[in-house]
Amino acid sequence: MKIMLQGVTLALVLAGKLQGNINLAQTMVISALIVETIVIALALAMIISIFRNIPDGDIDLLRKLRG
Repeated sequence: MKIMLQGVTLALVLAGKLQGNINLAQTMVISALIVETIVIALALAMIISIFRNIPDGDIDLLRKLRG
């Protein structure tokens, strides 16, 4: 997923340069980086929550985490 986002970032910069509107491209890249950071933080929070509730790592016990 990280590689795909980096590809999108490069494409945004290239499109902005070709269109002559690099400021818009830079703004979109910053927005994409913020979204990426939020996704990584949520994934890390989920991993920590699973580890706290199931420290032995038994995947079959993940069903008890359902609301």
